[in-house]
Amino acid sequence: MESKSADLTKVKLKIFVGVQCVNNGGVSGKEEQVLSLASDGHLYVYDKNRKLTKWMNIKVDRALGCALGGDLLYCGCTEGIVRIFNSKSLEHILTLPKPPPLGQANVESGKKIRIPPNKDSRFADAVAVLVDEQN
Repeated sequence: MESKSADLTKVKLKIFVGVQCVNNGGVSGKEEQVLSLASDGHLYVYDKNRKLTKWMNIKVDRALGCALGGDLLYCGCTEGIVRIFNSKSLEHILTLPKPPPLGQANVESGKKIRIPPNKDSRFADAVAVLVDEQN
């Protein structure tokens, strides 16, 4: 996690694939932040004055989108990776298990089976993330 000032000329050349607005409550109830995810896997946090306050690398080859659900930020990436972060602290909560490798299935006759990936396995990209807080 970086909290130093950043050179914004580097950030303006980024390709952003997801943006989420967060209200962290704060003392006045107006501590808004904007979380933005760049395709290179960097997550940026801006305050209400458009100042870059934090950034971090979520350690993926390529990020494709993000969604906010409650206090959690879900980031969908290549190779089936979905990482989950606390939206207030940016603490990494967990990385969801990958889907079955391409060309294989994990359901047979209604029963789940485990397919161990091998070094040649390829996984579908998580091109979008949607959070259903009701279910």
